[in-house]
Amino acid sequence: MTAFQTPSLADTRVVDPVLSTVAQGYQSPTNVGSLLFPEVMVDARGGKVLEFGKEAFNVYNAVRAPGSATKRIEWGYKSTEYALKQEALEVKIPRERMQEAAIGVPNIDLASASIRMTMRSLQLGLELEQQHLVVDGGIPEILLAANGTDLWGHSSTPQNNPIEVVYEARETIRK
Repeated sequence: MTAFQTPSLADTRVVDPVLSTVAQGYQSPTNVGSLLFPEVMVDARGGKVLEFGKEAFNVYNAVRAPGSATKRIEWGYKSTEYALKQEALEVKIPRERMQEAAIGVPNIDLASASIRMTMRSLQLGLELEQQHLVVDGGIPEILLAANGTDLWGHSSTPQNNPIEVVYEARETIRK
């Protein structure tokens, strides 16, 4: 659209009703990557994000005698650059086929079905990337390939204790 031109119907539609009700918030029930890697909303496709140290998680001895000097701790941050990776897919469905499917039996909504399929495909790619981060990122091997005497409950050794293994994996992920 050029300057001072009457906007078309497509230009005036700020929110597409099909995309708004189908694609926003879509999440495949079988994907679990978002539990380890929650979505972070940003306003720009690239920029800097502040990264703070672990100082806030340290316990300091702050006891002092009346009138004596206070203890000083360091505080700071650094900025890390980020850039979003752009991905896009489209499904081409002729309008005539959508209309025919909507009025026929079994009354198929091709627009919604195609949006769900596209979102499923994009999220499957994201789930695969997240899987690689977990597997290649140093998750304890006992979580990935337990067999024989490595199975939980086989013995009372620490590596076969589910609680210890989960704590160890959580600590590895946290680091």
